[in-house]
Amino acid sequence: MVKKLLKKKFLNKFNLPFVIIYCLIILASYFISGFFLFEWVISFMPYLILLNLILLISLLKKRRIYVAVFLLIVTVIFTFRFIDFSFVKPQEGKGSIPLTITFFNKHYLNKEYGEIEKAVKKIDPQILGIAEMDSKDEGKMKFLQSFQYRKIITSKDKFTTGIYSKYPMEFLDLNKKELPHVIGANTMIENKSYYVFIIHTNNSLNPSSNTDRDKELETLISYINKLPTQDNILLMGDLNLTQWSPVYRRIFDKNGILVDTAKGRGIITSWGPPILRSQIDHIFVTKNVRVDSLKTEFVKGSDHYLIWSIIRI
Repeated sequence: MVKKLLKKKFLNKFNLPFVIIYCLIILASYFISGFFLFEWVISFMPYLILLNLILLISLLKKRRIYVAVFLLIVTVIFTFRFIDFSFVKPQEGKGSIPLTITFFNKHYLNKEYGEIEKAVKKIDPQILGIAEMDSKDEGKMKFLQSFQYRKIITSKDKFTTGIYSKYPMEFLDLNKKELPHVIGANTMIENKSYYVFIIHTNNSLNPSSNTDRDKELETLISYINKLPTQDNILLMGDLNLTQWSPVYRRIFDKNGILVDTAKGRGIITSWGPPILRSQIDHIFVTKNVRVDSLKTEFVKGSDHYLIWSIIRI
């Protein structure tokens, strides 16, 4: 495949300004937050690494050394981030009590209720978060009745997000102006108090949505930082944000409290077309929690994969 690409006229007759502009764009997308087009570019970082290597080979064959060195530096930066997140030692807390937690963005047009039920029953979670429901969906998904404790919220975009639990929950009174897409709860699991949050942020299709998303995530993390304890916290949701984003690094990497369960587990994807998939659905836990596994499950009718994790608390 690489040889075929290298034979293409596009790669053999380089327009150097184009290559330089390409390098500047992907480098800027790694470091500069707040510009939604950069956000989309960096979302596909593993694919960019592969493309960079192909371009690098072509540049070296054409003896475009200076541009090749520039591209190599960009590729090394990307590769270090990719390895540091995807192939480090996974989260190893000291928990012993198993708990299965699941999040699924069902897609607001998805009416494949039987497929959703089949997937959820197969996994059998104790805590479940669902996003992009409408007013009729909950009544159609009869399996949700097995969760005794539940709460749903409807945002201004009329999408409903729900949390469902087999453990008793006391729901938190969150500021809906600052956290319009968040459900928070305190639950007792085997005599341990846990805080659970479900979130479905604004999409990243325009600058305004990006700004609202970032502000809500920052507000949520600030709220979490002020909780009585930072040892027992679970956060699940569709963040419309990948782990490669500078926004993700600023909010989650520097937070120090929450750990992405995908860290150290190779390439995990939850959204996108088959060729260009990325992970925008995440499950976070605190460092005292042991993560046994993180998996995704295809469910007919949705553009998202269901994401679920077996943890030990």
